[in-house]
Parts: sequence; structure tokens; C-alpha cells
Amino acid sequence: MHLGAALALTTLSGVLYGLAFPPVGWWPLGWVALVPFLVAMANGTPRRAAGLGLWLGIAASYGVGTWMPDAVVNYYQQSVVDLETVQEVPLQ
Repeated sequence: MHLGAALALTTLSGVLYGLAFPPVGWWPLGWVALVPFLVAMANGTPRRAAGLGLWLGIAASYGVGTWMPDAVVNYYQQSVVDLETVQEVPLQ
């Protein structure tokens, strides 16, 4: 499989994984989201699999990570950066 097709399938896998989580929340996609990635990895080298895995991690984190700050602020009722807990560390 050409690298472009493998990257496209891996990106599709990351998008599907992201859609399985809030705010969209199409949770059944979580069960099939990795199928395009596994197809892209088939018959590849370990180096290529590692690169595609890194790309999948970036794509999936972008899709899943967008809701986390809102969850912290709204559910836990905390500010994203709580200045009271940030302490100055003296440099000696």
C-alpha cells in the first residue's frame, strides 16, 4: 500500500475515534474506528507501523482532546489553570 493511502486510512481511523467521544458521541464508532488503521498497517514494516501509530495518536488526540478542558471546567468546577495551586520554585 502506498504511503499516502496508508496515511489517509490512519487519519480516517483517528477521525472515527474522535467522533466516538463528546461532543458528537457516536460511541459505536469506537468499536470500528481502528479497522482502517489495521488495514493500513497490514504487511508493513515495524518502522512504518510505528510512524502510522504516531500519526494515529496525533489524529485521535486532536479529536478526543478538544472536550477535556470543558469537562474540567464544567464537571469538576475548576479553572483550567488554577493560579492558587501554582507555586514558585526558587532557583538556587
